[in-house]
This record gives sequence, C-alpha cells and structure tokens, in this order.
Amino acid sequence: MSWWRGRGMWVATAVLCAQAVAFHVFLQNEHEPKVLPLALVNFERGGWALMADEPLDSATAEILHPDDFVYRVLADSRRGLGATVFVAYFRSQRTGHAPHTPRNCLPGHGWVFERTGTYEADVAGAGRLRANRYVIQKENERAAVVYWYQTGERTVANEYEAKLWLVWDAMRHGRSDTALVRVIVPAAAGVEEAERAAEGLAREVYAALVEHFPRLEPLKGT
Repeated sequence: MSWWRGRGMWVATAVLCAQAVAFHVFLQNEHEPKVLPLALVNFERGGWALMADEPLDSATAEILHPDDFVYRVLADSRRGLGATVFVAYFRSQRTGHAPHTPRNCLPGHGWVFERTGTYEADVAGAGRLRANRYVIQKENERAAVVYWYQTGERTVANEYEAKLWLVWDAMRHGRSDTALVRVIVPAAAGVEEAERAAEGLAREVYAALVEHFPRLEPLKGT
C-alpha cells in the first residue's frame, strides 16, 4: 500500500514538472482565445428552466479566482426536480489560478461521498462527455453530482489527466485555458432519479458549452 502511495506521489510530481516546463517553454507568447461572457450561455434545454443566477460566495471566489463564472439554479417542473449548474472559466493557468477539484471542496462544506464513479456519453453535435459521477450526503440530504474539466470540445474527468492535457495544449495550441463544470441535482425524488437527471442535464450543459467555447485549433506552423 505504501508503495502505491509513493508511486502516486512520483506520478503527481512528474506531471507538475512537465506542466512547469510547458509553461516556461511553450507559453511565453500564450494565445488566450476570445471567449464571450458565460452569462450568455443558455442552459434552458431538455425541459430545464432558469430560476435564478446566483453570485459566487466570497470563500469560493478567494480559492478559485476564476476569470468568469456562472452559477445557475434550474428547475424541471415536469419531474419536480431542481438543479444547480456551476461553470468556472480560467483564461490562463500560468498565473497559478486553476480549477480545484470538487472532490476536495465538497467535504469542506460538510458533504461526504456515498458513491463515486465516472460517467461517459456521446453527445450529438458536441463530442464525448467524460465526467465524474458522485452521490453525496450531508445529514438527511443527498444529491447527485456530475463534474468535469473542459477545454474547447474536450472533456476530462481526472484532474491529473487534465494537467497532462495542459502540457499538450501548451505545445500544440499555445493555450492553457480551461473550465470546471459541475452539475448538482438534489435527491428529493430519490437517488436514482437524481442521477438520471444529473446525467441528462450534464449532456445538455456540455453541448451548450461546446457551442460557446472556442474549438481546439493547432497553432499556425505546427
């Protein structure tokens, strides 16, 4: 067991070193793509309606420092379900501001993980969504969570894989922008229903963001 923990530490260190080299060598003249405000993205799809746009609490803002974000409360009146969609966008990770995994943030707010896993789905006109899928619990409350990291049309579930892609993006695309995307559906109607709803909403959110974010294009001359 200690060998695996040591192996994981070395892998993490190697990833961070590769990232540092990519920042220094390939991002001296970083290309920051032009991205319209996230407030313009329409998540009212698949029967979900907008109920409110929420501000980012000061504690989360202090930790993340996103360049742009949207935090929306949605409702599906047909099924009597509510949901929240949070997207934090980072134009560049050279400054040290980068996504923080909800796997660490949610326990800090009193939630515990009841079940963890991954979720993948092909989304027409967008691509393949690769995400984390959790069921969380706090006292008598339970909720389904789907979250991922997104750059252009590409999605990644694992944060270390996202860092490896960052090295490739620096070399191939001259950019280090990314977004953290999180969908939460409270399990008032039962956990299985909440999981299905979270997965469906995640597909809609992914499709909307693929339309919004600039696609990954190679730099000229590469």
